[in-house]
This record gives sequence, structure tokens and C-alpha cells, in this order.
Amino acid sequence: MMKSWKFVVLGMSILLTLSGIGTFPANAADTASLWKLDANDDFVSAKQWGPYTGWTALSYSEQSNGSRKRLVWRHTDGRMSIWVLDANGDFVSAVPYGPYTGWTLEDYSHNGTTGHTIWNHTDGRAAIWTHDANDVFVSSKVYGPYAGWFAVCYSEQNDGSRKRLVWRHTDGRMSMWALDANGDFVSAVPYGPYAGWTLVDYWHDGTQGRTVWNHTDGRAGLWTHDASDVFVSSKVYGPYAGWSATAYHSTSGGGGASIELQELTNVLTVKKSGSGTGIVASSSQSCDVMCTALIIPYVAGQHVDLQVTPGADSVFVGWQTASGVPLEDIYYANPGDTVYAIFEQQWDE
Repeated sequence: MMKSWKFVVLGMSILLTLSGIGTFPANAADTASLWKLDANDDFVSAKQWGPYTGWTALSYSEQSNGSRKRLVWRHTDGRMSIWVLDANGDFVSAVPYGPYTGWTLEDYSHNGTTGHTIWNHTDGRAAIWTHDANDVFVSSKVYGPYAGWFAVCYSEQNDGSRKRLVWRHTDGRMSMWALDANGDFVSAVPYGPYAGWTLVDYWHDGTQGRTVWNHTDGRAGLWTHDASDVFVSSKVYGPYAGWSATAYHSTSGGGGASIELQELTNVLTVKKSGSGTGIVASSSQSCDVMCTALIIPYVAGQHVDLQVTPGADSVFVGWQTASGVPLEDIYYANPGDTVYAIFEQQWDE
């Protein structure tokens, strides 16, 4: 049986969305930077934005000729902003949306004519919003809810073909859905779970695709897939202490690629203890029976909802602090806190 607990995180919040090999100011809050990669996916240069209090950069998009550059941000209050950038990547204007109660922006993509944003609702539903060439909302399609699954990203070709909606499960699995012209399910390519790894982004140009993964040890993985979404190869970055990758975009399939990294200096660490087994999951991550810790970035005052599911022949007995103090359903955490979910084996009498 799955149970749910709520954590409220207090204290100073610093959320850095940073990219590049270099040292950024230690007090830079809510800053974004983009890695440019060469044809071998190696670092070339970085562009930095911010700091902008409360904002986190989610995704980046540009066309194959280098035009129509967009950087998409999400605010802690639920708002989103699609930034229009000039040829140098500097801010020109913005298209704002939200906040919308219960909905959280996850991803943005645009093929030059039509754009899409992906939203997840607290009730388990997911929605694909369609936007016009100016990023104005046109229509939406809702999916689910599907227990334990969260929409991660969406991709389609310039002519509207090869529609893909990518999902991540709380147990670490991912599924690439092939959709028909109406956006309805046709088939799926499954991956995982892989101990410690979490899928964060997907991109495809019709010939080859990329998925971005983060590991609990700080590494990031960039996977290459073929035209049918079958795994081909991978490249690993890091670990870079406190950093995680957030998105990938390419304008040419070879060179001209970009990858975003996120540095998180304030996290809540959730570990498991006891003689039993179980799963601990947040709204976007899962620590299954093979993993030992869940690292959750937070914003001061944010409610962090966690769900626990005991494994076979196990029972969940409660939460504890690192010093063994039992916790109630609501815990007011401090920066850097570690809490333990206690699972004990249940013997048949």
C-alpha cells in the first residue's frame, strides 16, 4: 500500500541552473547558462543568464539556421516565461503564462511553425499544449492519469510527423510513446529502470535521438538513439559536485548541440533504512528497491510530497531524522537535512 507524507522545507534557497566548465559566483542564485558542444559532444563554450530570483531555466530551442532562439523559464510561484533571444542569445521579449492551479511546466519545444509545452498536474494528468509561431496558446490535449507516470518531454518533426511523448515512472522506468496524427497512443519503446539513473530530457531529429540522464552520484549521461529510438551509444559527463543536466538540443544532429546543467546547492536527502525494502518517490523522482538515496532540490517554504510503497513482505514503519528521532507526517526541514524512511521485513506467522 502506498502512503504519502509532506515535508515543508525552510531556510535560505539557492537554485542555480548553471552550465560550463568554470567557476561561477558562489552566491549566484537562479542563474542559467548553456553549454555549446562540438560534433563529439565535447564542451566548446557557455552562455550565462541571470541571476533572476525564483526562476529556473527548463529548456532551450533554436532552428537549424540558428534563428528563433528561445529560453524557457519556470518560477517557484508556477508562472512560466518563454524568452525570445537575439542572435547573441540576449533577451528581446517574453511570452508569459500562468500560474495555473495544480499544473507544473515540464518542457518546451518548437519546430519553427508549431510549439509545444508539457504540463503535469498534481492529480496525475499530463497535458500537451500547442502554440503557434508566436508561442500563443492554440489548443491542448490531456492524458491520464496513469498511476506513477509523469510526462517528461515531447518531440515532433518540422512537418508535424514523428510525434513522441516521453514518460518517466516513479520506479525509474521510462517509455517513449509514438503518437498518431491526432496525438493518440500507437506504441511504446521502454527503457529501465537503471539503478541510480533518472531520465530528464529527450530530443530527436528524425534520424537520431538523444536522451539525457542524471545519476545520484552526480554524473550525467547523454544517450544516442537510432531512428527507431533504440539505444546506440552514450557519453558521460562529470560528476560535477552538485550539478545535474536538465536538457539537450541540437540544430544539426552532429555539431551545434547544446546541453543545460543545473547546480543545486540546497537539497533534502531521503534515505532508506531497516530490514525491509520499499520505494520512496517524489513528484518527479523515484528511489526504487535498488537505490539508497533520493536527492530532492527545494525552494524555501516549498511543500515536498513523498510517497512510500513497501516491498513484498515488508512494512513501512515511519520516518526518522539522521539522529534517529521519529518524525510526524509534516516535518519542517533545514538546508542539507537527511531523513530516513524505515522499512522492516514482515514475517508470516
